[in-house]
Amino acid sequence: MVGACDIPAPGFPHTNPGFSYTKPLLLSDVTASEQIPRRPRRISDILTGPGEVDMVSTPDPVSNLRSERDWRLLCERVDKFNSDFWTENNTKFITEKIAFEEDARSRGETVTPELLSVFYKDFLDRAYSRQTAYNRRWWRENLAMLYPGFKASVRNMRRAMMRARGGGSAGLVQAQAKGIKFWEKNVEI
Repeated sequence: MVGACDIPAPGFPHTNPGFSYTKPLLLSDVTASEQIPRRPRRISDILTGPGEVDMVSTPDPVSNLRSERDWRLLCERVDKFNSDFWTENNTKFITEKIAFEEDARSRGETVTPELLSVFYKDFLDRAYSRQTAYNRRWWRENLAMLYPGFKASVRNMRRAMMRARGGGSAGLVQAQAKGIKFWEKNVEI
């Protein structure tokens, strides 16, 4: 079964050739026009902040990673919900099946597929409301992942197009000047 997080996660954009994982980024390394103010940390600051704040996911001012992290956390949450439900369901099923078989043997009956079909139907009837609640929540969670997943795919496509055109925003500006739209499949300039 394919999990929600089996979708490739967006990559980390390194357009700065001097980037280093070990060298700390200092504000003095960035010109004044490139400096981005720190994002607010409290939800009230975010809600009362400037209008251009992305309410789905305000990015980190330097790495621009929050949206990718939030996407992965959302995938992990849905996968955990799915795994927890089926672990509990399968544990109940196995426990009740063993008890049913032992009860049948204690009455001197042979456990046959026909006898087990009675158990299966009874188990499914008792689990119906739990399964229905699971299905509703699973669909709701997966539908909620569509927009963040779409945003992640668009970011990946945009980054791939920029890399194919020579990197950076200059490639995007150059493509727009030539009349190439984002959705066109031809990425050659």
